[in-house]
Amino acid sequence: MSTNKKTDCLIDKEQLNNMKENIPYTLADLLENKYFIHSVLHPAKESESYWLEMQEKKLVDPDDYELACHYIRNLDKTNQSLTKDEMADMWTTIHMQNSEKKENNNRKDFLLFLSSVACIAGFIFILFTPAVNKESKTVLAETKINIETIPAPDSIEQDIQFIFADNSRILIKENHTEIAHNENGEATINSTIIEKLSQLPNPNDSYNQVVTPKGRFSSLTFSDGTRLWMNASSRVVYPPVFKPEKREIYLEGEAYIEVTPDTKRPFIVKTEKLDIQVLGTSFNITAYKEQPAQTVVLVSGSVAVKPKTENSNQIILLPDQLFRMEKNETTIQQVDVKRYISWKEGYYICENDPLKSLFNYLNNYYGITIQYEEEVGQMTYSGKFDLKENAERVLKGLTYTAPIEYRKDNEIHYLSLKP
Repeated sequence: MSTNKKTDCLIDKEQLNNMKENIPYTLADLLENKYFIHSVLHPAKESESYWLEMQEKKLVDPDDYELACHYIRNLDKTNQSLTKDEMADMWTTIHMQNSEKKENNNRKDFLLFLSSVACIAGFIFILFTPAVNKESKTVLAETKINIETIPAPDSIEQDIQFIFADNSRILIKENHTEIAHNENGEATINSTIIEKLSQLPNPNDSYNQVVTPKGRFSSLTFSDGTRLWMNASSRVVYPPVFKPEKREIYLEGEAYIEVTPDTKRPFIVKTEKLDIQVLGTSFNITAYKEQPAQTVVLVSGSVAVKPKTENSNQIILLPDQLFRMEKNETTIQQVDVKRYISWKEGYYICENDPLKSLFNYLNNYYGITIQYEEEVGQMTYSGKFDLKENAERVLKGLTYTAPIEYRKDNEIHYLSLKP
């Protein structure tokens, strides 16, 4: 056998056809096929004709073919290598694209494949390109009980609300509340056991809600161990125990989520405008009803985002990418994720942003009213604000570094230009 690396990547086509005669290829099959990899990295008329013929025979789906080409072409764009966990995340993403999933023991074979392909220098998580926008065959499963139709509480409270399926509720006065469920759906609030949840006859068929008002925050641990941090003015709807086939929640507002991996049960987050599906990852979602834009920022792993608009495509995000949807227009950009999740640690970061963005955020975060002159709102600013300080100290701090005057009158905070 030749020692040439290009030749090592080849597999005899006759042998290949004998192995998979008239059996359609999945996306994972293509990525495990040495002849396909060589065809993409070293295109030739013969190989191009071969794969075109496979598509015409409906043995290769054209969308799967293009997406697989996209993965292979971008695998060796840097010298950075994937860790084992990152390889597993890539495997998860690939399986999210397949209409028919293989058994889990294929994961080991795929990892062996990654190490054996000599013609690829190193695997990396790549930047998003339009090729990833192809519609996936994966369709997010619909719930028998539509979680999105469960109404929000009709009363506005100053305290955090923990609402049960029968609409009874517990009001929680502590600001930073920790709610946690065990695998049986039983809950604790700040380590105090809530007996009522253990009395529910069918926790799989009921939904709880946690609602945070302005200026209040909560963390929530689900029955599978997934943890969610809720920002102010947010609502989460979820079952005390997730269903055997999937995990699904509904979100309004903002949350940071660390999903417990479970390859057999996808984790689905529904918002008013988006469906987000993951198997195990960390990401931030902003989905306030009163704000025109909804965003998803990926910290680690991978997620599939599907806008709820006509003819929209499912989009795969990779780490350090921001998905934004506003007025049915979507964009993807590379970002510093620390800026978008710093609120969880009590900080807000500006990077040459208009001050009106900061003021709008502080209005919601502290539950206050800020009024400012138009010229002040349009000023750009860079800096880090400690949200553990009270609102007055944060706003007054601006006057030391910008030509701004601050005053407070009848619980309203005013900002104006210095004369």
